[in-house]
Amino acid sequence: MKALVLLNPRAWRWRRPRGWNRLRSALDVAFPGEWSGETPIDGEGNFIGRIAEALNDGFDRVCILGGDGTVRCAVEGWRLARLPPWNRANRPSESLNPDLALAVLPAGTGNDFARGLGIPRDPVEAVRVAASGATRLIDLVEIVPAAEPEAGSFLHYRHFANIAEAGFGAAVAARASRSRKTLGAKATFRLAVARELIHLHNAPIRIEAVTPDGPRDWEGESTGVILANGRFFGAGLNPAPTALWDDGLLDVIILGAFSRREIVRHFGKIARGDHLGHSKVHHLRASSLRISSPEKVPFEMDGEGGGSLPVEARVIPRALRVCVPA
Repeated sequence: MKALVLLNPRAWRWRRPRGWNRLRSALDVAFPGEWSGETPIDGEGNFIGRIAEALNDGFDRVCILGGDGTVRCAVEGWRLARLPPWNRANRPSESLNPDLALAVLPAGTGNDFARGLGIPRDPVEAVRVAASGATRLIDLVEIVPAAEPEAGSFLHYRHFANIAEAGFGAAVAARASRSRKTLGAKATFRLAVARELIHLHNAPIRIEAVTPDGPRDWEGESTGVILANGRFFGAGLNPAPTALWDDGLLDVIILGAFSRREIVRHFGKIARGDHLGHSKVHHLRASSLRISSPEKVPFEMDGEGGGSLPVEARVIPRALRVCVPA
């Protein structure tokens, strides 16, 4: 079994000699003589090229050392690498090593994608899962900006695997992403929530969704909207406790107009996943939807901000093969 290993250079702990020697030893045992890489990767463009290499050159695993932002870049590369010009043989994407799987070695701040799939938090243990665990196909979500975004915005990251948000949560994610994270993942996220509460603004939101029961619209003042393929965000908060990775549907959690006091009061319910019964929380499942607002409302995907509404989203069923515990 051949593995390509890609490293986020900001995963500083595992780039130090002690961490890297431990990880390299695990890779040598899991993929004896059959792994290569050790390549610091930063940005979507690099991921596209290296994942294209894996697709075309017979690798069985792409192991990525990083957090949720690294997963997001890898997902984008995974989708685009199957298209010309990166698909060097110009073959149908389904014929390009269909058994190739993405293996996440968690080394980020939140690691919520790995948490949702039950992947061990220790990258060394995750290497063992990559080599001898199971694989499963999960959905991806394609985001189409309905308007030309600003330079450097999320247009360069048009797919996500875990969770996207519009509104308050997107502003929190953007602030947390800019933070130094010296306090740890949970404290960083909660501090970002506290600081963004000062600027809380409930915006008019319109949602046009395609659900299993047909078209469904929602319109009103909203604190935020969560589009969930996975269950966790914010270093373990559980906003979408009923979300499934492979049902072909997004769990759409619409937060009505919450006050600052209400957000503080009910924050624990969101952390536990007990908020869906609240009168101001609306829940639907959709295979595609459009979210718009007459105001500029921020939008983020998998913890990385930079965009704004309007956007359109559609689920791509069972589009990504990932390594998970057996």
